[in-house]
Amino acid sequence: MDGDGVACGDESDGRAPGPGPGGATALLGKLSAAGTGQALEAYGWAKLFAPLGVEQFHWTAGDDGVASPASGLRLTPRDLAQPVEQGSDRRRAHRTVLRS
Repeated sequence: MDGDGVACGDESDGRAPGPGPGGATALLGKLSAAGTGQALEAYGWAKLFAPLGVEQFHWTAGDDGVASPASGLRLTPRDLAQPVEQGSDRRRAHRTVLRS
């Protein structure tokens, strides 16, 4: 881990030094928070989870108290299925309109 909590590869594991797969997600989380002026949880709720009908979620935080965008999101099975259900409903509605 580097000083910002971003996972880094080292040459002993055969990868070039630098952010690992979670590092890019962590960077996007930091950029989102900085660009919106909102914590990741607040922005995620307003722009993603509430519009999808997700009723509850939890984002675990690192030692610094900041939500972990790479691996910290927790959803109930029902809330995890919401986007899939909504997509099915939209496809079904679209087919109905086309048949009318």
